[in-house]
Amino acid sequence: MIFRILLALLILTPALRAVVISGGDGTGNTTGTLAGGGWDYVGAVNGATGIYLGQYNGGYWVLTARHVNAGNFVLSGTTYNYVPGSVVQITNPDTTPTDLVVFRINTEPPSLPNLTLRSTPLTSGSIKMMGYGRNRAVSETTWFVDTGTTPNVWSTTTTPETDITRSGYNTVGTSTKRWGDNTISGTTQLSYSVSGTTMNVKAISTDFDKVNGEGQAILGDSGGGMFFLNGGTWELAGSIVTVGTYNGQPANTAVYQNLTYAADISKYSNAILAAVPEPGTCGLLLLGGAFLLARRRLRRRSPPELTSKPATNCRNIGRRIKKFVSS
Repeated sequence: MIFRILLALLILTPALRAVVISGGDGTGNTTGTLAGGGWDYVGAVNGATGIYLGQYNGGYWVLTARHVNAGNFVLSGTTYNYVPGSVVQITNPDTTPTDLVVFRINTEPPSLPNLTLRSTPLTSGSIKMMGYGRNRAVSETTWFVDTGTTPNVWSTTTTPETDITRSGYNTVGTSTKRWGDNTISGTTQLSYSVSGTTMNVKAISTDFDKVNGEGQAILGDSGGGMFFLNGGTWELAGSIVTVGTYNGQPANTAVYQNLTYAADISKYSNAILAAVPEPGTCGLLLLGGAFLLARRRLRRRSPPELTSKPATNCRNIGRRIKKFVSS
């Protein structure tokens, strides 16, 4: 099969949409029932999807795709404002960019502990995928494909040039949040361009089978999650970044045997936690800084501010404390 890689979010749109699922009329899987432990963490950003990670360093952090980027985050009907200047792009060990960013929101979503990030590779197993991609049409569509041209020509009516047929779904513009089942089918290394910059992404993938409830990412699902149940704990295993489609496949369609690719969180969990440091480490730095600030105030009535900008990591906090003490 010949596949081409497409970003799961080609343009930013204000509509919030949903994962395509196989079977039935396509309107199911819109509540957290049977969705798994990731459902409450998945929200909308910039017409696509983001995942709330939790509280780190006194800040509240969201993960999404780089091509989606930071913006106000809507979770369970509440809008959380993006904190300007807080975005951090996640990189590979060789410092090349990935299609992942984290950013802060201004207030804490209630009753959500920090999300567990998977730390070991996942090469097989069942997952729950979820996001705000386009809804599908009620009925399946059959396409008649002429493979003798490049790109292939797809039609909904047979022609003398028809070589093969394929089936799946057109999508429409209605809006809701949805989840689907699937299984990990493989791992791969992706390379593609976002705004002229090459993104290198270590990814896991699923394929779209004609099985009731099985999910496929579509326009708007970028930044959505793949969640894996590990010994009673739901882990974030992947962040959806792109899809694989057939040669010439019409836009905004989900065809059986299409692929969904997600950044492999086990490969990036350390980088994510470095961008949003563990609360304990930063807490010690902040506590030490507060003690030094108190001592400094005993000697000077109007000490300089520690910083005029929000700190985004422990290293910056430590640097600013040191600068203050030596002033």
